[in-house]
Amino acid sequence: MKQEINIPNLTEQTYYSISSNTYNYERLEKAHELEVPIKIKVNAHTDEYWFVERVERDPHTGLDAFVFSQGEKVNGEWIKSETPENVVVGFAGTDTNQVATDVLTSDGKHVVMGADPKVPTLYLKEKGTETLVKYTGSPGQEALLINGQYELVKKDTAFEQSNKLVAEVKAEYKDSTISATGHSLGEAEAEYAGIHNGVFSYGFNGPSIMNLYTDEMKERIYSGEFEKTAINLVDPYDAVGAGWSTEYERHGGTTYYTHNPMLDRQLRTDNGNFAWKFGLPGFLGGTIGYLTDTAVMEDGTHGLNEQNFKFDENGNAINTDPSQNTPYLYNRNKEEFVYGTPLSSDGSGSIKLDLSSVRDMADMIGQKVEEMKAFEMKVVQFEQVHNEAVQDVISHFDAKLSGEFHLLSQADVREAIRDLSLSQSGGLPMFYEDANLDRALSSLQKTMRDLESIQSLFESMAVQFEDRDRLLASWLSQ
Repeated sequence: MKQEINIPNLTEQTYYSISSNTYNYERLEKAHELEVPIKIKVNAHTDEYWFVERVERDPHTGLDAFVFSQGEKVNGEWIKSETPENVVVGFAGTDTNQVATDVLTSDGKHVVMGADPKVPTLYLKEKGTETLVKYTGSPGQEALLINGQYELVKKDTAFEQSNKLVAEVKAEYKDSTISATGHSLGEAEAEYAGIHNGVFSYGFNGPSIMNLYTDEMKERIYSGEFEKTAINLVDPYDAVGAGWSTEYERHGGTTYYTHNPMLDRQLRTDNGNFAWKFGLPGFLGGTIGYLTDTAVMEDGTHGLNEQNFKFDENGNAINTDPSQNTPYLYNRNKEEFVYGTPLSSDGSGSIKLDLSSVRDMADMIGQKVEEMKAFEMKVVQFEQVHNEAVQDVISHFDAKLSGEFHLLSQADVREAIRDLSLSQSGGLPMFYEDANLDRALSSLQKTMRDLESIQSLFESMAVQFEDRDRLLASWLSQ
């Protein structure tokens, strides 16, 4: 059943700041203990102060979560609100110091392998202590159980712990707008808990966890139920957020790429096909190299830093690639540029028609037209390239007729190639349908004409905006 999910009145930079703070474990634990607020950046001009209401850290499952409440400014001083307008559950991402829990279990066992997160993990616990050891069923562990010194206990996975934490926060703060955020594994936990509890989530470079949802939940996801309420801001070249060797089909809500993914998709393919990298052959070597370059290296695309995520003066997420000359994000679900996410200042998630954006759109369309013209040239040249390739094949086998294939004739070679071809032109075999190529070229040319008309429209609109602006300025000066 579809749930009504409130979209918070918070900026995207607020979620970025909260997510960044979740990695400062000691600082947040101290702030919680002393009941002092921490500074959260809202936009280029504004800071707020939030209080750490709750700390949930489990070294066995790898969960690192913090509950933040929005402070209230009274007489110039930030105080804890009895009924905060917003409460955000922040989940920290992978802690490489907790390899066995974060990397091998949450990241590996669940995110990569898709193990059911609702199945609890068994631990061996020494009676009278809080010491837990993962239960493996080894003879030595069985002996400890038999002699009565140890007992078996069940513990929820980190994903189920995050799910239950958000449910508890939602029940406790009934008059507040609840949301969740995080980076990397933290984004995945935020999305998982948000979707299951009807709570808005906004995260950064999180992996796809579609394999963790039930078939019923997947149906709701594919129907678009969470498009506006589960947001993942991703660098399209990031191996964790966008996909390892191939690009993810989708995340649970809407994926917004920080820039046009066209070049990144080609680079991902090139890396996956690279024949030898780090001493490993083919696909495996390319993938490991790609993961190392993007997710591990300090200057990689995975980190939660200003290199990978940028915001305008109002705290809205914007395009990170200066060469693209546009502020727009790329909606991965719809495969199109948009002004922003549901949290953007105008709240529309669609293109804003002001003078600057109209000019940007005209330039962007112009670039696309030029790219299509280059592609058109390749299509036009395809017949010649194809014919030369077919002739090379014929020559290759003709050369073998006096040796390896001495029992065959030139006629046999041509008959075999004709049998495999789809059609013929001037006696030459063709491995494509001529009519299909003509239709593709015609469609491409029509699309270019349409785009050129739209570009002209945007350029005219920009001129009209300038004329009206000058007219208004003249009128106001009288």
